[in-house]
Amino acid sequence: MGLASKPAINELGSALANDSHGKVRYYCAKTLDEIADHVPQEVAVAVPDLKTALDCEDAKTRYYVIKFLGKIGAVAFSAVEAIETLVNDPDESVRKAADSAIRRIRKEHAET
Repeated sequence: MGLASKPAINELGSALANDSHGKVRYYCAKTLDEIADHVPQEVAVAVPDLKTALDCEDAKTRYYVIKFLGKIGAVAFSAVEAIETLVNDPDESVRKAADSAIRRIRKEHAET
């Protein structure tokens, strides 16, 4: 992956934030999370769309979005406030992921 992957990352982020189909949003979130395993800095372009996707009704989608934001660390600092709203989410996995992501993002941000 490299420069050529940015258009795909942008499209995935846009679909995640705007598509009306829950399964599409879920698979976009999951795919971005997997891409972040390999090129975390490149996926930072999707952060604005991901902040929007945190409002998704599907708990699995929220979970993968939060997990992704935590993986990319400091570059997701602008999303911390939105993630904080999910520490009281009805879904336990979302709550745990939110707590973990906030700690990691803040720690990495403090180190930069």
